[in-house]
Amino acid sequence: MKYIGAGRPESIEEAQLVLNKLMAHWSRHGFGPWALVDKTDQNLIGWCGLKYLEQTADVEIAYGLAKCYWGNGLATEGPLQR
Repeated sequence: MKYIGAGRPESIEEAQLVLNKLMAHWSRHGFGPWALVDKTDQNLIGWCGLKYLEQTADVEIAYGLAKCYWGNGLATEGPLQR
């Protein structure tokens, strides 16, 4: 949240706008972010995936991960999983 978004939890309305943009990205490009789920308890722990950067025509690897899961190699492993 420090580097992505508004730096605070989003309202339901803001989250819906983001979700709509993500769904449109998937429709246009055929790829986008995936949910990251802890295999042990099925809790949502973050997201990762590819994002097309409209202004540069490049694709970036992006992720967001709950702080308690930092330092476990998940951010680098995530884009490789399916």
